[in-house]
Amino acid sequence: MLLSLFPLISTLLTATTATPSPIAQSPLASSQGRFSWTDLGLPEDILQISKLTIDPDALETGTNYTITHTGTLSADLEEGATVDLTIKLGLIKLLATTIDLCDNEYLKLECPVAKGEVSWTTESAMLPREVPKAKFKIQAVGLTAEDEDLFSVEAEVDFRG
Repeated sequence: MLLSLFPLISTLLTATTATPSPIAQSPLASSQGRFSWTDLGLPEDILQISKLTIDPDALETGTNYTITHTGTLSADLEEGATVDLTIKLGLIKLLATTIDLCDNEYLKLECPVAKGEVSWTTESAMLPREVPKAKFKIQAVGLTAEDEDLFSVEAEVDFRG
């Protein structure tokens, strides 16, 4: 059941390094659920996300969705960039893993990516009906292949409706 959330979580978390002071917050809400993210990064992080768009904006189980990411890279993004991902349901840690940003079937991000303005769209995927009606907290810290801070983001996905 948790793995059914992986496509959504993988695509949501290519956003912006670790400081506990939020810089930006972008809530997307609907009558069926909510998604919000908080950028915990610093201005000197390599990836700064300026826009995250979910279509349709109402995340509902059993429907397809597409996510578009827009931002700025201050340096080229090379093969080997990773995201340390943690998913929690309340205080319970459901998953802690590391994913490859450039070699991920859901993100469709082709590396190297040249510095400057970037935008990519994930392919449409279905959000399985089996996803429980609960609020999930997601934390992701991205690192370059050289272990430089890439981004840090905290997100919440609320399927309680």
